[in-house]
This record gives sequence, C-alpha cells and structure tokens, in this order.
Amino acid sequence: MKQRFWIVVKDVIRKADVILEILDARMPDLTRNKRLERYAAISGKRLILVINKKDIVSQDAIKSIEKSYSGQDYVIISSKGHKDMDKFVGLIKSKTKKDKLKVAFIGYPNTGKSSLINILSKGGKAKTSLESG
Repeated sequence: MKQRFWIVVKDVIRKADVILEILDARMPDLTRNKRLERYAAISGKRLILVINKKDIVSQDAIKSIEKSYSGQDYVIISSKGHKDMDKFVGLIKSKTKKDKLKVAFIGYPNTGKSSLINILSKGGKAKTSLESG
C-alpha cells in the first residue's frame, strides 16, 4: 500500500501548479511530510505550508509557529472560522501567473484538507478571488 500511496502522490504533484501541504497548528512539525516536500522541490513545484486550526491554539503557539516558519511560504488559517482566507488565496495566486490553477491539497488525516476544499468550492469570496486570476 505504501508504494501505491507514493505513486498517487507523485502523480498529483506532477499535475498541480501549486501544492498545499495542510498542517495542524497544534503540531505542525509532526504533520509535515519532508519526503513530499523534497519531491515537490525536485519537481520544481511551488509548495505552500498551510497551517490550519489557528482558532484552537494560543497566541503564544501562533508566535512560535511564525518564528519557526519564517522564510518559508506558509500561512496560518482557521478553516472553521474562515479566518485569513483572503491572505491564503492571495498567497496561492502569487505563486503563478496562470488564470486557472491546479492546486493539490496534501496532508495527514484530520488536518483540515476537506474543510479547506469545501470553503473554496462553495462559491464563497475565496473561490471567486481564486478564479478571477
């Protein structure tokens, strides 16, 4: 099964313009996948670390994340509260000049991938901003 997983992940990365690695703000380092990040880099793909669940961590934890991830492409959001979604969409759009993007959402279970996809697909402000290029 492990081999099949990596075949699928590599295919998704190859097809995407931008890769979003969704991390849990409660434990961002434990929900990162360095192998995936290396493959994205080797493939020349833009990778953004999306640190989700901002609403359930302390301000001190957020400051610590900001310090740890300084210099990397990341955004800290709350998909539950729809917080910082404009910043999130803006960061995605800044990574390419294409009008229509293929965006890959990758991450461990329960990091919020489905929540983010649902927000962007429901036709809300974030989706409109993303599609308008």
